[in-house]
Amino acid sequence: MVKIPKLQFRNQMLLINTLSKVFIFVALVLVLPGIVSKTSRNNTDTQLLNKIDDVYFMIDSLGIDEFIDSENAEEAFGSYNIFKEEYLSIEPASDTVLYERFENSLRVIEDEVQEFRVLTATIHFENNFYLIEIGKSLSEITRIEEYLQRFIFIFLFIVLAVSTLSDVAFTQLLLRPFNRIVAKLKSTNNPITFDFEKIETVTADFEYLQESLHHLMQRTQVLFNNEREYIGNVSHELLTPISILQSKFDNMLQNTEISDQFAEQIIETKLTLGRLTGVVKSLLLLSRLENEEFLLNESVDLNEIITATAEQLTDRAEMKNIVLSVENSLPTLQIRGNAILLQTLLFNLITNALKFTPNGGSIEIRLFHKNNANFLSVTDSGSGIPPEQIPHIFERFRKFDPKKSGYGLGLAIVKKIADYHKVEIIVQSEVNKGTTFMLKI
Repeated sequence: MVKIPKLQFRNQMLLINTLSKVFIFVALVLVLPGIVSKTSRNNTDTQLLNKIDDVYFMIDSLGIDEFIDSENAEEAFGSYNIFKEEYLSIEPASDTVLYERFENSLRVIEDEVQEFRVLTATIHFENNFYLIEIGKSLSEITRIEEYLQRFIFIFLFIVLAVSTLSDVAFTQLLLRPFNRIVAKLKSTNNPITFDFEKIETVTADFEYLQESLHHLMQRTQVLFNNEREYIGNVSHELLTPISILQSKFDNMLQNTEISDQFAEQIIETKLTLGRLTGVVKSLLLLSRLENEEFLLNESVDLNEIITATAEQLTDRAEMKNIVLSVENSLPTLQIRGNAILLQTLLFNLITNALKFTPNGGSIEIRLFHKNNANFLSVTDSGSGIPPEQIPHIFERFRKFDPKKSGYGLGLAIVKKIADYHKVEIIVQSEVNKGTTFMLKI
């Protein structure tokens, strides 16, 4: 089954209009030759009738002797023009029935056979009957028909081209407000930043669409603000009791009278509270990123970010005997953004690599230029990611290995920060060989 590609509404309109015009054009091309031929023959017949009326008038005015000797039953009159395209013949007739009829017939003109459209008529004049023939060459009629057909075809083609171009222009003009509405929606990454400025249009449907979108975005803004406040309030409400509990557990650990077993339980509880604090802070960070609360007005040196983050995680790498190396082929690379967010992005990428790289493995951080673009990559020699799981690795709370610690928020934060800086992430992975995260800057 042939799959029809999806087209934009504008292109659909143009395609339908063009196809309908082409259909009409083809239909006219098939029908017009017959119409032109019939019209041309009718016009020729009319001309022949007018000419024979002139002959009748001349005979009435001048007499038959002006053409032939009425006393000589075998004498005939014949005349044709210089190009042999028309002829006139008058001769005595044996038929005593008066008639006029048209036919296509061959005639010999100076030993040359030609086909004519002939009007044959009998008249009664001074007690005698005469046969009159007026003929017009069919080759001349055919030339006229061909000329008319050629002219009509060229005219139709010009009309088709002009009408198609006018359709394109008018369609662009009519759909301009709609295209502006769509462009405004595409440029809106956050309901809070939606532009409610009204786009002028004379189309009632576009006006209704615009009003409906504005109403929907207003409701979305309200819900978005409510959700933002809710997440912020809940996160702060959670962090406060967690902080209090951690302080109390710290005080309990300072008591020398508690047993070692009870102290171990307190330490495990503190670790759980620490992980919970990390989750809450990660959710807060994601919420602030979605609300675009961070400024991107700093000139950030990526070399400094890489060096600082690598030094911060060196001890953790050494604990697993993992070689953490930095390769930089760019002496300096400044980008516009938020230094804290970019360091968080790189920290999460390296932490994720440390988590999935076995003891004795390696992690390489590279900053390089390729194909007219700058790249920052983090490559590990870990377990790799199956191809079917790569599209889902940036989803929140998505864990592919339940044995590993964490709550599946690290890469979700990486994706949000990258999108916030309009940086593309490219993931390359091979199972049991390793994974590379590349940031196209």
